[in-house]
Amino acid sequence: MHMFVLIHQSINNPDRFWPVFQSLAPVLPEAIRLHQVMPDSSANKCTCLCEARSLEDVRHFFEFHLKEFSLNEFVEVNNEFNMGLPNSKLYI
Repeated sequence: MHMFVLIHQSINNPDRFWPVFQSLAPVLPEAIRLHQVMPDSSANKCTCLCEARSLEDVRHFFEFHLKEFSLNEFVEVNNEFNMGLPNSKLYI
């Protein structure tokens, strides 16, 4: 794995999104590791932390499965300023 990627999800259909999302864990490609899933209290927004070779690997997989139920934004984590991840240069 080479980078961390955040997925910010605005979920338009939580009743459909969450069952599909939960079914993805066993079928994640080897190139993607899902480390954290952090929904808000309404389950209408979620931020996920993945580790992957590329942002495009993450985008391709999650957009293929979830774009019908959510608007997804994919962001590469900045290693110079992140705190708490294995490749952090800053420490708490």
